[in-house]
Amino acid sequence: MSNPRVSVVMAVYNAQEYVSDAIDSILCQTYNDFEFIIVEDGSSDDSLNIIQAYSDPRIKVIRNKENLKLIKSLNLGLQKACGRYIVRMDADDVSRPDRIEKQVNYMEAHPDCVLCGTSYKTFGSGMTSKSIVYPSDGQDIHYHMLSNTYFLHPSTCFRREVVEKQSLKYREDFLHVEDHWFFFELLHHGVGHIMKDVLLDYRIHDQNVSVVHTAKQLITQNAIRIKIAEHYGLTFKTSEEVKEYLSFLLVMKPQPHQESSVELSGDCGIFLTLLDNLKILSDNSHNEVVVKNILRAIQKIVPLFCGFRLKDFRAILDHPLCKEAFTENRSRLWHYAKCVLGMHYDFNEILSFNHD
Repeated sequence: MSNPRVSVVMAVYNAQEYVSDAIDSILCQTYNDFEFIIVEDGSSDDSLNIIQAYSDPRIKVIRNKENLKLIKSLNLGLQKACGRYIVRMDADDVSRPDRIEKQVNYMEAHPDCVLCGTSYKTFGSGMTSKSIVYPSDGQDIHYHMLSNTYFLHPSTCFRREVVEKQSLKYREDFLHVEDHWFFFELLHHGVGHIMKDVLLDYRIHDQNVSVVHTAKQLITQNAIRIKIAEHYGLTFKTSEEVKEYLSFLLVMKPQPHQESSVELSGDCGIFLTLLDNLKILSDNSHNEVVVKNILRAIQKIVPLFCGFRLKDFRAILDHPLCKEAFTENRSRLWHYAKCVLGMHYDFNEILSFNHD
């Protein structure tokens, strides 16, 4: 019997409340040529019994004798996968019926695409559902990897051939944000794409990693951000330079599902100080990619401002770094108009991040 075209990989630990919903959503896919690798990670609840109650031959259960944690379990799933494409799934989420079919069709039609994610809809007890649609353009995706990843991990599909040839795996030193670095490495070997279709329902509950391990997640996320900066040739001599760089990344663009509904105001002085420090970073960098990324970030950030007085706008737009960033544009008045029509951000709050 030939290998299935798709390997669905899902790790399970103490997910008895949700795991049957996740499994059912995969077994009911319109696309059938897949194996479903479920790594049962030593659960202490009834998860294993629920999984073993299924008799579908596509399910392959790997049972860890002890709790190895998520990263080791996922790497074990990657090792056992034999499909051309690996589809990730989490035990508390729900895939839409046509998810795998649409992702496989896209990957087949775009052989240069190594990583395909989808838009998704949040849901959970006591919360209002919200559809999240990220930019799908490959350039935006690559650029945003400096700060974070647009890809929702359980919505992704990627090429197993690339993972095998490049010996890629989830790194244990990047606990709770292991997908960010994994995707960053994967995208060295092709382009990424996020489908506009909402193909996953992402469950929000009090045991989500982003809820339980928020502080640790931020520390590790910043370690990845610094490592990515170093990859592009940006080095830091002092902890203050690190802090300024991380602060710069934090104002690039908030994650949609983390946006506040509160309208916030900005502080022109803080942003001008940040521009001064970024100008120093740009002037001292001998790597064209780093300089280009800084200028692109300024082009994206400045039009988002609103709430400053006219003279504050002039001070920002007259800053040497802004002049350099907007040199190729025909009119800086257009950027001023975007500022007036832009969004509100509290830069006092955003830039208060402390790096120890």
